[in-house]
Amino acid sequence: RVGDDRVLIVEPEDARTPPTKPHHSRQAIERLKEEAGNQMTRANLQILRGGFGLRIKYRRAEVEYDAANIIGGIADALTRVVYRDDRRLRFVDYEERQEGGRDQYWVTVEPVRW
Repeated sequence: RVGDDRVLIVEPEDARTPPTKPHHSRQAIERLKEEAGNQMTRANLQILRGGFGLRIKYRRAEVEYDAANIIGGIADALTRVVYRDDRRLRFVDYEERQEGGRDQYWVTVEPVRW
C-alpha cells in the first residue's frame, strides 16, 4: 500500500529475518530492495531527497536481535531505492515483539517536512 505522502514497504510472504548490521543477510537485503523498488514503480514515486523517518514493526519467533543493527540494516538496504541517502534519516519508530510462528517485519518510510 502506498499513500501520497508515505511509502509503505511490506516484506514478501517468505521474509524471515530482517537485514541486520554488520552481518547483513544478502537474501534479506535483496528481498527488501526488490519489494521497495516494485512499490516505488507501481506508485510512480521518485526517490526521496529530503529528510525522512522509518517506522519498523518486527514480529519475531524466538531469536532476539539487536534493534540498532536491524534499523541500520534496513536503512542501508533502502538507500538509493527509496531515498537518496540514509544520512537524512530524521526519526525512527521501532517496535519488536516475540509472537512465535515465524519472523515477519514491515517498514514505512515517511518524508519529513520539518
